[in-house]
Amino acid sequence: MMQSVSVYLREGKYFIVTIHGSGGSEPCIESGPVAELPGSASTQELGSAVLRGLDASTDNVPWPKDFKKVTEPLLAAAQAKTWAAFAKRAVSLRIDRDGTRYLMLPSNRTPKGSFDAAPERNRDLEGVAAEALGSEIATELSAHSK
Repeated sequence: MMQSVSVYLREGKYFIVTIHGSGGSEPCIESGPVAELPGSASTQELGSAVLRGLDASTDNVPWPKDFKKVTEPLLAAAQAKTWAAFAKRAVSLRIDRDGTRYLMLPSNRTPKGSFDAAPERNRDLEGVAAEALGSEIATELSAHSK
């Protein structure tokens, strides 16, 4: 089973959001739990938080009837009223784990406040430890934050 998290860097804080699948499908429901770390967190702390988020990823979450409710844990953690307000100042990437393989999938923020895949920056990270994973994530997000 593939497990996934999104990692956001916004206003000097990391937000790690667990992504779930529904009915055995690929993870696509970003409903948490949400972990928050200061931007000054060590790469070991960041990587460990991402691994905990991945461990929490399941494939049996009911399909949401109201997707606004799905973003509530992230918006509450970030103290943002709307997704648009949150996304306006965030950079994002997704981490997928399948066994010992980690795929880092960075994104670009669009002018409309969504995130589009940036496949030219994808990284395949086989069997990395928490510190190396956190280092890759921190480097990617800080390179593309404003």
